[in-house]
Formats: sequence, structure tokens, C-alpha cells
Amino acid sequence: MSAKKLETYKNKRNFKKTPEPSGKEKSKKLDHPIFVVQKHNASHLHYDFRIEMNGVLKSWAIPKGPSNDPNEKRLAVETEDHPMSYATFEGTIPEGNYGAGTVKVWDHGTFESIKPEKLEQSYKNGKIEIKLNGKKLKGNYVLVRTKLGGNKKNWLFKKMLEREDNDPKIKIGKYEVSITNPDKILFPKDKITKGEVVNYYNKIGKIMLPHVKDRLVTMLRYPQGISQEGFYHKDAPDFFPKWIETKTIKREDGKPVNYVIIENIATLVYLANFGCLTPHIWLSKEDKIDYPDRLIFDLDPSNDKSFGKIKTVAKELKKLLEAHGLVPFVMTTGSRGMHVVVPLKRTKNFEQVRTFAQKIAKKLVDKDPKNLTMEIRKDKRGTKIFIDTLRNSFGATGVAPYAIRAKNGAPIAAPLNWQELDGLKLTSQTYNIFNIFERLKKIGDPWKNINKHAKNIKNI
Repeated sequence: MSAKKLETYKNKRNFKKTPEPSGKEKSKKLDHPIFVVQKHNASHLHYDFRIEMNGVLKSWAIPKGPSNDPNEKRLAVETEDHPMSYATFEGTIPEGNYGAGTVKVWDHGTFESIKPEKLEQSYKNGKIEIKLNGKKLKGNYVLVRTKLGGNKKNWLFKKMLEREDNDPKIKIGKYEVSITNPDKILFPKDKITKGEVVNYYNKIGKIMLPHVKDRLVTMLRYPQGISQEGFYHKDAPDFFPKWIETKTIKREDGKPVNYVIIENIATLVYLANFGCLTPHIWLSKEDKIDYPDRLIFDLDPSNDKSFGKIKTVAKELKKLLEAHGLVPFVMTTGSRGMHVVVPLKRTKNFEQVRTFAQKIAKKLVDKDPKNLTMEIRKDKRGTKIFIDTLRNSFGATGVAPYAIRAKNGAPIAAPLNWQELDGLKLTSQTYNIFNIFERLKKIGDPWKNINKHAKNIKNI
């Protein structure tokens, strides 16, 4: 079986001229399958990644080399199967021979398949998830077949976000959440799975929870992934576990709606498993539902090229709010624009807060009517930036800080420090489920103390 698989390997080489193993050698049977990465300085420097499968080394050439950053995907071009004895090969392939150049072992070790299915089946399905136990490569990695350039030999190699718990009966605090279909692809272009989304909310939960706790939630769901249109879901189904808190609110027509209240990380994870990619939260807390503790200005660009102007408008809005004794905060929405958010003491109702927000917005528009508008109808905005104050209404919601957006790359709504708006590279989708944790390690949560800055709004 392995001899037939090695025909391509043998046909490409003259073993009288190259020191590479011929494949006739018998390899020892080990307790665990092996992997090796060889640095190959040929016509172009690249790294050959090889894993044991069915008696041979399945091989891919990675031009830029493997990365331990989950945010970095590396092209991996499938090459011919190599004999098991190639795993220890180091030497120089002479000029005039296939692959001429020096070969050195860069990393090696054992590996295990993460999926319960056989490794061969994972290969056929075009997605190999393995745990590498090497010196340089440690943890979970994935190889995904792509259609880049229309070539079936092209794969992508990247490190996976480490799951807090590989058990699909995840225990979070005193609650258990069953994760269904964790391998389901929710972001087709990026091959991001439901399991990765669930893991993100579990991991970000400690940072995110203070911003969503005690608030009613409208669930923006994408159960079939972002290639399908999402939908808003307000009423908690009867099958939700009893430990998930809810609050019944009567609509204008008198019909009751049973809203979920996020009280713990387990609820965040449960909602993610339910297909809630993007939780939207009320601007008030459930114990004083008519009195918001947040005021939101949604700065919505007319096109993707307007983001530079969005940052300028946000800073102008900051100055205006500070002149009224308020302390504004800012975040990218992960979609197109920015939110400027003001923490409030709960002394004014929604109507009073919305009226104040409208007056502030009007001051901005009057100052720059050529570039800004409060026009609700999109077809009448032209190229102007829309300053949206409509979210400051009873029952209206805003995207939750650190929530995932249904965009390629899985960007998130990311709280910022104001000085970051001066950065030239900042966009509304700069931060995503992969790179946000490194950022949090460096600077922490910019909104950590937002509640300490709550003020009373004053009439204009």
C-alpha cells in the first residue's frame, strides 16, 4: 500500500545522486503517529510539514513556515507522499536534482487527531485537526483544503484557538452547557466553526460580562452561518434551562415577550450554541427598566471610505459631551462605524435621554451640514455620515461590547481608548476573535471602569 503511494516520490528522484532515503527502509512502529517540519532551503526557502498517515508521511510545503499565532493563516501546498524514513533526513540535495538545496529538521514530535473520525477521513473531507506535541509547535492546529487559485493542492495551515474544555458537555461555573455540532462552519471563507465561536464567548466572558450583566438581550442569530441571512430573536424558548434568567416585557400591542437576561458566562455560551452570534443589549438594566444607564450615538458611514471622517466626528462629539459634564467612551462596532457611549446615572427616562441625544446630534450637524446628517432615510443621506440617536428608546438595543459580527474574519465590537483614534491603521473591523486576546493582555479592557464615570445629564 505505502509502496504504491511512494511512486511519485521515487519517480522524481535519482537515488544514485541524492542522499534522500529511497523508501525501502523499514520504519519502526511507534505508539503515537509522528510529525516533522523540515526547513528546506531550495530555489525558494520553505518549510515542509509532514504527518504520518497510513505508513507514509503526508506532506505540505509551507512557504512562510508554520505560525503559532491563531490569527495567521499560512498557505500549505500539498506535495507528494514521503517515506517514513524521511522524518529524520538532513543533508544537501545536489544541484540538478529535484528539490536541490539543504534540508534540516526544524521541529518534530508526535501528534494526535482531535476529531473522533479517522485521520484518513479527515483528509478526504479536507479538514485535518490535530494536536501537535513538538518543541516549537505545541497545541491544536488545523489544515483546511481551499480553492485558492482553483488548485485542490492548496490548503491553509493555522493554529486553532485553544478550547477551555474539549468536552462538548462544557461546565462553566456551576452550570453545564451542551455544545451541539461544534465542527459546523459558521464563517465559510475563514473556516471558523461554531466550536470556535462558543470558545470565544467562553474565553471573553470574564471581560464581557460586566458590560452585559443584568441587561435584556435581543439575539441576532445565524444558526446556519453568515452565508445565510440572520434574524433577530427576542422571546426565550420554553426549552431554555431554568438557570437562564428572563424578564417579561409587554409590547405596545399587549403581547408579552420573555427576554433573556445575561447573568453569567454560561448564558453567553448557551446563547452562542443557540446560534446567537451577536447579542444586542438594552440600554437600561432589568431592575430599573425605564431609566437607561447608557446613552449611545451610532456613527454610521455612507460608504467604507468614510471611516477616517468617522473618527474625526467621534472626537468632535467627545468635546461636545465633555462640555456638558459627561464622560464619553468609544468603540468600533465591528461592522461599519463607531459607537460613542456615555454612562449615565439612572435619573432620566428614555424620552428625556433621547431628547438630550437629539439636541447634541443637531449641534454637530448644524456645525458641519455638508458631511453630517440626522436623516433617517438612507436614500436621502447621500455621502453624509448618519448620527443615529434612535437607539436611545425604550426597547431599542445596541451591539454588546466584544460581540462578534457576521462579517468575514469574525470582527468584534471593540472598546477603545480615545487616543487610539489617532492611529492611521484603525478600522471598524481591526479587532476580531483571534487578535483581541493579545490586545487585552497588553492594555486590558478600556471600558473596565466605565460605570464609575456615570453622570447626570443636564438639560440643554
